[in-house]
Amino acid sequence: MWQCTPVRKNFLKYQASWDTLNQKLLLDHPLGDSCFVGPLISHFAAGRDFLAVRSAGTEHQSMLLLRSRRFGLVESFCPAQTEICPVLITTVDELQALFNKLPFFTQALQLYCQDPDYSVFPSASSAVICEVDHHVYTVCIDLDGDFTSYWQSRPVKLQKNIDRSMRAMAKASSNWRFATIESPEAVELAVERYGDLEIQGWKRAAGTAVHRTNSQGQFYQEVLRRFAERGKGLVYELYFDDSLIGSQLAIGNDSMLITLKTTYNEAFREYSPGKILDYLILQQEFELGRFSKVEFCTNAGPELMRWGNRTRSISHLTVYRNKFSQRLVQFYRKLKGLQASILRIFGGNSR
Repeated sequence: MWQCTPVRKNFLKYQASWDTLNQKLLLDHPLGDSCFVGPLISHFAAGRDFLAVRSAGTEHQSMLLLRSRRFGLVESFCPAQTEICPVLITTVDELQALFNKLPFFTQALQLYCQDPDYSVFPSASSAVICEVDHHVYTVCIDLDGDFTSYWQSRPVKLQKNIDRSMRAMAKASSNWRFATIESPEAVELAVERYGDLEIQGWKRAAGTAVHRTNSQGQFYQEVLRRFAERGKGLVYELYFDDSLIGSQLAIGNDSMLITLKTTYNEAFREYSPGKILDYLILQQEFELGRFSKVEFCTNAGPELMRWGNRTRSISHLTVYRNKFSQRLVQFYRKLKGLQASILRIFGGNSR
């Protein structure tokens, strides 16, 4: 039986069951862990966000985070800070009964950012009416074997670019270093340094910079501290002389490392500090052997794909109440598309 409850007030009550399901259904994915999801809710959830829970007696069997929208749609709770929306279900057919607990006018359930390695998609025998739409590609690097073999298998152009950047940086100064920050207290300070670095760049003008004074910075500081308390929250830093020129935030579990955010000092752009940081991180993690893979959970373009040895499509999944709902939503989308086309031709805004 499904029930829906406001998530800001009630997630803590369900947290232990959430983590049990994340371990069982999503292989303990860090982006599904309550150490990530909890801060995501406390910093970014609003009154229209809720937790849907399917229970049998006292056992919680399925969970997902949702947000109400207008025009008969309910969608995943999907702040910009996450690249995957955890949907803790065994089969998509479970979702048909959920419509009975959603507002009566709900025509479709939109589940964003579903990773085929950590999600459930409709099968040929599924009774629900679904659509699967490609969103972005993500990149994975398997850390089996040794770093030298991995690096020699990368495109020659990538190898030459990194070699050129590292030689240029070494020529400019012999005093540069790579550091890994792991203790909870040190990680909190490293996230502050990350924010101080990022706010100097273009993201400050765009209003998207991570900093201790905004909810983004406070969110990442809390997430990294929580994971660092388990030994799975890391900040990688690159220094040129005494100046921090690159920083990357990452979290993990017993098998995977996930990169969350990267920033660099734009004054050192000529040395490609972000790419050098990626190179040094991979070199270190291959050697340490504490993770089996690195997941670059982001919208991977051709440049990033050169680093990966596996790519896969992240998709949006739409589940409809019935066939009439499917036609109604498709008509609405066409109408919105037509409106957007008219506005592009004649100008104006689309309130």
